[in-house]
Amino acid sequence: MDDIVKDIREMEDEAEEVIKQARTRAKEILKEANSRASDIVAEYNTKAEKEAARLKDEAEKKAFEEINRLKLEHEKELKRTVEKAQARIDEAVQMIVGRIVT
Repeated sequence: MDDIVKDIREMEDEAEEVIKQARTRAKEILKEANSRASDIVAEYNTKAEKEAARLKDEAEKKAFEEINRLKLEHEKELKRTVEKAQARIDEAVQMIVGRIVT
């Protein structure tokens, strides 16, 4: 009978050891999962920051291109306006000269 009680106690001790190891392993798994989750979040934050910077650079580049396009367009329009004004001035000068001479 003592052998049976001894065997039962050994089995209980083994069971407690298995439970203890399982709890320890569960804590390790949870710690690893939390660590991996933090790494994933950090990785995605880094990617998001890089993508945001890329999009900002792209938007700035497009804005500068549009500014330059508009600037050239307005410079051409200004040049045409100045040329028209110059032509009118030349016409006015010719008209005035024609009146003075005649």
